[in-house]
Formats: sequence, structure tokens, C-alpha cells
Amino acid sequence: MKYILVGFLFTLISACSTKEKTKSDDDLQVISIGEVTKHIGDNLITERSEVKLELTDSSTLGPIDKMIIYKGKIYLLDIRVSKSLYIFNLEGEILRRIHSIGVAEGQFYLPFDFNINQFSDEINILDVRQRRMLNYDLEGNFKSQHKVNGQISNFASLNKGNFVFHMDGRQDDPTERKELLQIANKSNDSTFLSGVLEYGSTDYVKIFNSLTFSNERIIYMQSMHDSIYMVTEKEIKPIYSIDFNGHNIPSEIKGKDPMDFRQALMTGDYYIVQGNLFESDNLLTFSWERTSKTDSETIEYVWTLFNKNTDKTLNLTMNRFKEKYGFGPAQFAQKGYFYSVNTIESRSVSDTGEEENPTIVRYKINF
Repeated sequence: MKYILVGFLFTLISACSTKEKTKSDDDLQVISIGEVTKHIGDNLITERSEVKLELTDSSTLGPIDKMIIYKGKIYLLDIRVSKSLYIFNLEGEILRRIHSIGVAEGQFYLPFDFNINQFSDEINILDVRQRRMLNYDLEGNFKSQHKVNGQISNFASLNKGNFVFHMDGRQDDPTERKELLQIANKSNDSTFLSGVLEYGSTDYVKIFNSLTFSNERIIYMQSMHDSIYMVTEKEIKPIYSIDFNGHNIPSEIKGKDPMDFRQALMTGDYYIVQGNLFESDNLLTFSWERTSKTDSETIEYVWTLFNKNTDKTLNLTMNRFKEKYGFGPAQFAQKGYFYSVNTIESRSVSDTGEEENPTIVRYKINF
């Protein structure tokens, strides 16, 4: 199982512990990852509400890879199955499906990421295959498109015309360290600032929701990298450091050639961040994976909640959490609330064998 999973990740893109607060000269706050909790409390999730998404011929979703809620609408990206961006209202009714495959104007091959530019009220969809950005109004009507330079993994808007781009580190020599983030104009042909120095090989593992806007700022985490960054027009600044207590991936592993690097990941006792990076005033959340302590062939997924005020962490095994609450880790955050998608097991099936669409779960975390 472990070998299959790592192989899939390579091809996709080609518990409670208390710590002493530690700060560096740059005021990095250290997130110390302790033991995974064995007991998940009944009062961890509060103020829960749900939006069941309408199921029609034009709104059959696969896995939800990214979610943004903005100005009364729910925007959902399905990269892997339908290759579509869906727009629902807050009652779960389908409003629009953006899906036009091809090379003509207004068409895309692979909508690898999307963004809502709050400064221009535009939807931006990145077509990673054709290296172009397609722009729509908030209702999903096509407006324009433009080319973007370089191989981009994901992106976010800083203002009306400038973006932060996560450049795919596998380009050129993945065994070299390079700056993976750059702030540039919308075509990415004029770079103003770059940062996050890391081996390009770390982009062999695709993670979702790693460059996110929540709590009124953009934050970023890189696979197999130990820092979390705040991104503004003027700086790319590390603000958190993740300490996996001996399970961080060392530089000598990340600098190996691709085959040796892959082998080291499959056989080593390392913890790897998996994105889902969101925050509220008090909490920061993200996912990571580790080899099971009871079965070396099994990957365990863990969701970490970090209280920024008390410096406490709560590390939740996702299998146990899903069994108790019926949904996965946060995929969006806004005004103190977190948003997730319900599990497949919690969805009903019709008499004809048709599975219902996902349900969006809105909640607060009591930690």
C-alpha cells in the first residue's frame, strides 16, 4: 500500500502535546509535533452546520481538490475526475459548471488550480498543460485569457495585477536547491521577489491547499519543508517552523537523484506535510502523513491543530476523526469558521445505485 501510494503521488503532478515557546531572531514560532492523540473529545467540533450539494447531470462531482467561498457562492475544483470548476449558492443549488476541454479560446486541458481575485472580482483558472490563465466573472462567464511563463504548480493573487506563483521545482535539475515562490505580474514575465529555497525534488509529492488565503493573509507550506511562510507584496517571510521531533526529512535525502530519493521516502521513517493549510485568529491547521507504527506498509494521515496563543498541538489520526465526525480536514477557513467535505461513507446511495453529491460542513474548533 505504501509503495503504491508514493508511486501515485510521483505521477500525479509529471495527541495533544505542549511545548515550550521558542522564537528565533526572526520570531519564528515553533510547532512541535508530539504524539498522535488516542482520544478525540465530543466537544472538539462546535457550531456545526451543513450544505448538501445538489446532484444534477451538470453537477456530479469527483473528489474536491480546492474550495473557496466568496460573496454568497461556493466554488469547488475537481481536478482528477470531471476537470471542472463548479459554482453553487449557499443553499447548495448548482449555478454553473465551468468545463470546456480543448485548445480554443476559453478552453483548457487541465484546470490545475484556481483563485478568486478579490481585488478585481475575477475567477482565475490555471491550465497547467497549455500554460495559460483563463479569467471569468464571479458567475462563471468567460472574460479573457493570457499566457503565463514557466511551469506553475499553484498560485494566489496579491492585488489586481500581481500574483504569487509556486513554481514546479522538478524543472531543470530537481537535485538542486532553488527558490520555489515568486511574486510577479499576472503573466509571470516580470518577477519582483522570490523566496523559499528548497530542493526541487520536494515537488515530486503533490500537496493540495498549500498556498492559501485565510485570516486576511496568504500563507504557504512546501512539501517536505520545515517552515510555513507569510506572503505579502513586499516579503516572503517564515513565521512558523515545524519540528517533527527527529522525523523531518534531511537535506541529504532531498538532494538525491529521483530514483534514490523515492526509495528513501518509501523506506525511511519520515513525516511529510500534506497541505490543507488554514488558520483563524487562534488556530492554524495542516495535514501530514507518516508510516503506521503497527504496519510499515500503511500510511497514516494526521491532521494537526495548533493553538497560536497557548502553543499546544492536537494531532488527530484522520481515520479516527472521520469515524467520529464524518468529515475530513479543513479545506477552507473564513471568519473563524472552517469548512470540510463529508466522507464517502457518510453519503447515501439511491435505489439506482447513484451516490449523492458531497456535503459541505461548516464548523468551529474548540481547542
